Amino acid sequence: MAYDGDNTIYVTQGNTRSGFAAYDIRGNNWTQLTNTPTLSYYGSQIEYDSTSNAVYFLEGWGKPFFYKYDISTQTWSSLTDAPIGISWGGSMKNVNGSLYVLRGAATQSFYKYNIIKASWLIPTVGLFDGWFRGSEYRTYGYGADIIKGDGDNFYITRGNYDNLFVRYNSSTGTSTKMADAPAGFYLGSELVYDSVNNKIYATGSVYFRKFYQYDIATDVWSEMSQDSPPLDSYNGSSMIFDGSRYIYWIRGSDTQSFYRYDTQGVAGSRWGAALSNTGFNMGYGADLIYKDNYIYALRGANTNKFIRYDVTGASWNDTIVADLPTGANIYNDGFLVDGGGDLLYACRGGNQVGCCQYSISGNTWTAIANAPAQIYVGGSAASNGTDKIFVIAGPGTNTFSNGLYTYVMSTSTSAFEESGIYISPSHDLTATYRYANMSVTYTSATNSTLTVYTSSSSDNTTWSDYSEASEVKNVGTTYTYKINSTANRYLKVKFALTSSDGIYSGTISDYIIYYYQDINAPTNPTTLSSYSTATQSATIATNTWYNYSAPNFDWPDAEATGGATDGTGGSGIAGYYVYFGTDSTADASTSGTLTTASTYTASSLTSGSTYYLKIKTIDDDGNFSASNWQPFIYKFDSDSPSNPVTISVSPPGYTSVNDYDFTMKGATDSASLIGSY
Repeated sequence: MAYDGDNTIYVTQGNTRSGFAAYDIRGNNWTQLTNTPTLSYYGSQIEYDSTSNAVYFLEGWGKPFFYKYDISTQTWSSLTDAPIGISWGGSMKNVNGSLYVLRGAATQSFYKYNIIKASWLIPTVGLFDGWFRGSEYRTYGYGADIIKGDGDNFYITRGNYDNLFVRYNSSTGTSTKMADAPAGFYLGSELVYDSVNNKIYATGSVYFRKFYQYDIATDVWSEMSQDSPPLDSYNGSSMIFDGSRYIYWIRGSDTQSFYRYDTQGVAGSRWGAALSNTGFNMGYGADLIYKDNYIYALRGANTNKFIRYDVTGASWNDTIVADLPTGANIYNDGFLVDGGGDLLYACRGGNQVGCCQYSISGNTWTAIANAPAQIYVGGSAASNGTDKIFVIAGPGTNTFSNGLYTYVMSTSTSAFEESGIYISPSHDLTATYRYANMSVTYTSATNSTLTVYTSSSSDNTTWSDYSEASEVKNVGTTYTYKINSTANRYLKVKFALTSSDGIYSGTISDYIIYYYQDINAPTNPTTLSSYSTATQSATIATNTWYNYSAPNFDWPDAEATGGATDGTGGSGIAGYYVYFGTDSTADASTSGTLTTASTYTASSLTSGSTYYLKIKTIDDDGNFSASNWQPFIYKFDSDSPSNPVTISVSPPGYTSVNDYDFTMKGATDSASLIGSY
């Protein structure tokens, strides 16, 4: 069964049937769906994924077949087979978009399937073309080996008496069959690369004392018939090239024999006399690394012994280098690998998973992550010298016996999570009215991406949602982005780094935010024209009573004579906060309203009130003018006065004088008072 986390349970019929149905929990009813593409039986599993809105189906029955049911289209599709057949006791669970699968069948096998990538997390398999539906008939065994050759090429033998020889390119992931070796490889077989002449040398095995040379350029093997090894090689045999001329060889076979081969010597005398003995019997898991005129060696033979040979002094030393940690014994077929820097890497072998690293400068061993396989007979490894080690694990328990595993060394540019986010602290830009762009110094890496986001705030408390920046261009490692957030004083930057294979990550060295800033305040207009109405047909004077209900005020446009100005290099005039009210102390920037026009018409006036026109100019960067300009006082009286109540005359009554004085009393006005009769 599989539950969608809401209302539906999906079930398969099982028992070698193909029935498939969904149960509606709230509706309490069943719906028959399209039958599974194959019959399900013991070990069969289904699981739901919300992101893809699909059900994933493993047939079980010891088969690796794997399918996806798309709920929206109600169709089945075939996916990449499971690494091996799933059987009784198998299980599958979805955790954060990855399906984790137990194989069952009384095994400890455990696998991971990435739904988004549609891929199983398994080593590279099928290098020898023997892989089919989770089974391999060309597995590794004694005599298997891998060496780093020219460029990104690695050369591999599988041992088990087989003479198959392949080239694996670590960049393309492709395997190419090369010319078969002259003989099958087994115990005692060993490869070494001559980087000067671009050739590979190989010892025979315990059954035949032969020495071979492979010419990479021509893909041709030849026997060095006049220069067979001085002794039979056996378990623990190992060879290493010094980077210039000589190949050093330990015979193994629980002996201390140590020889040198001259690649530039005369045929028949290329092997020199025995060098000083190693001082310890070298057995299963013994291995050599040449580094800075020293040869480092694992003794193997189920011990933790680690020794060093001074090429200049021609002597071995046991005490000068630390042995592996207690319990980290090296057995069949452990190995030693040069990481390319200060570190050497060793894995135990002996059907164990333990591995550790050795710091040459610190002379210390440190455990590293266990191998995802139990390394056993035929175990071998080679490094690309920078960030990866390619490992043959052999046919160990819970191991792909045909797999080529990859260990990603932890360096400044490798071994990363698949995704990571960096969010910057808040950048106080002080004053900004427009963003120009952002420049990021970014070194990209294989299978990696960078996405840039920004968020802005005016008060450093309330932030906008992150907006993805638009990449404008890049030149070399300099990437230029357009900032799409609203221009504000504060800005945060978010970098989202992804590494699709979890190996490499791009590197951000620095970033620069470019923006337009105006820290100088604008100046207010200096000229005002005042009118009785918006028609501007009659002018009015300040601090005078009028009965015009919608006086109009007009000032010059920005940057015109008498108009507001933001000066040379300023952000420009954005508008004006205008206050027209009865508070003589009001500040236009807080009590007024914003207008972008250079005119204002009053409305909704109250008779008998005195109004103050105040103006503050604002620029595109949010700066206000320093002064709270008050260019006009308007007194409004729209109420009619009352007539006099009494009128007296002098002289009263009849008179011969043709001259009268009239006195009127009782006339009133609520605002501007009585002006005349």
